[in-house]
Amino acid sequence: MSKKGLPSHQIDQPHANDIGKLARGAARWVFALLIAKQIMTILTTMIVSRYVSPEDTGTVGMVLTLVSFIVLFDTGLTWATVQPKNITIEQIDSMFWFGVVLGVLLWLVCVITGPLLASFYHNPKLIMVSVIVGLSPLFNSMTTQLSALLKRTMQQKKNNVIDTVAVLISSTVGVLMAVTHMGYWAIVIQVVVMQFCRFVLLFYFSEYRPKSPRFSPSAFVLIKSGAYLAVSNFICYFQLYLGTILIGHLFGSAALGFYLKAAGLKALPTTYAAMVVTDVMVASLAAFHENHERVGEGYRKALKLIAFVGCPAGAMLYPMASEAVMIFYGKQWDAAVPLLKVMAISALILPITTTTIWLFLAAGKAKAQLYMNIGLTLITLGLYYVAFNFAHTLDGFVMYEVILFTAILPIVNLIVSHRVVGISLVATLQVVLPILFCSILTAVFVEFFGMFMQGYSQNWLAIFFMKGVFGLVFYICASFLIVKPFPFNISYSYFPFKKKSIKW
Repeated sequence: MSKKGLPSHQIDQPHANDIGKLARGAARWVFALLIAKQIMTILTTMIVSRYVSPEDTGTVGMVLTLVSFIVLFDTGLTWATVQPKNITIEQIDSMFWFGVVLGVLLWLVCVITGPLLASFYHNPKLIMVSVIVGLSPLFNSMTTQLSALLKRTMQQKKNNVIDTVAVLISSTVGVLMAVTHMGYWAIVIQVVVMQFCRFVLLFYFSEYRPKSPRFSPSAFVLIKSGAYLAVSNFICYFQLYLGTILIGHLFGSAALGFYLKAAGLKALPTTYAAMVVTDVMVASLAAFHENHERVGEGYRKALKLIAFVGCPAGAMLYPMASEAVMIFYGKQWDAAVPLLKVMAISALILPITTTTIWLFLAAGKAKAQLYMNIGLTLITLGLYYVAFNFAHTLDGFVMYEVILFTAILPIVNLIVSHRVVGISLVATLQVVLPILFCSILTAVFVEFFGMFMQGYSQNWLAIFFMKGVFGLVFYICASFLIVKPFPFNISYSYFPFKKKSIKW
């Protein structure tokens, strides 16, 4: 053992018998800290959005779209460290220094492509923005292995405490710059400070210390595994961000700003639901991925809880779009309301689709995921080609995107992920379909309830509150009758009838 507590030669995964206890403990911490991070992020967004214009927001979004592309290789390196049953310190050292070199290269890519982005989007501000934002993937690459080791050993508490502190510091900086009217630089500096703080904190509190630069031949195996995931992610990128690129090119930075704000609210339910347990579930399922029955059972239990929370929240974005935009962003973002209403359709499905990546990662089926994403990307390119030529408005363009995210991507992801892992898709559909039905019923109810309330009150905040309360009550009642078994244990002693009188 080293003085920092890590084995001098090998870092093992937790024993399979300890996975359940570690996962439950980690999930509690992940949930609590994620809530704290989301509260800080939401408050920051609410303040910054009222000081930074849609045009400035879209300007930064143009560069962040590029950054989202080039950092995808880091994701492959992260899970290449988490997945293997055995991994040595020598391999980790090699991966760390490989990440440092990669980070420098990614920053240079941002610097070089800045003028190209300025020409493509007709926005000269992007040249300097690219240089500064490019520091974000540099620091991110330097943290990849530090964070991956904590995930591998299921030290989610430490990992998430560090992320929470980094969010607090960067959010404070972003707000101070926004209220002093620094424009798009408030968002730019916030992004860079976030990754810089993560690196400093992870390095300081990590039990791992890299030795002098070296490269172990055995690390090629991990890099190869990570390369499959990275290439798959690169291909998948076009499914997720090609629409963003085309919107910025066709409709300008202000339209892109409105689109990004609507997309941010669309993803919010999934952030709260699926992202709470993603890291924990991948590490847990990976520990017994050869036992298909246990994988299927564990996956469906987690999926049911995630869908029960995330699906109705996504569906409710349709009847509550105007109030949500007003609360989160302010009056200047009214143009995002019709976009959010359309995106609510895909927000309903997104918590379910997101979980399929657990199965690919836990089973180490990166090659199967790569082949699937190649096919899906070809379909995506065809659909966006049609949208590019026939969608003459931003709303129309988004409709094409909803078809992709609501029908094509979810269906293919569910079928392929269940087939390659060897678990029952029918059993999974039996879990989620009743929840989807209850979510849609709730959205319809809240829409008509809101129309009714407008005849009695013009106070949008009061209407928002009433929609939320009555929608929640309606959803719980509908789920209690339709979703079997109910996801949470409820004592029948709270009800004025006997258990035997209930017929399911």
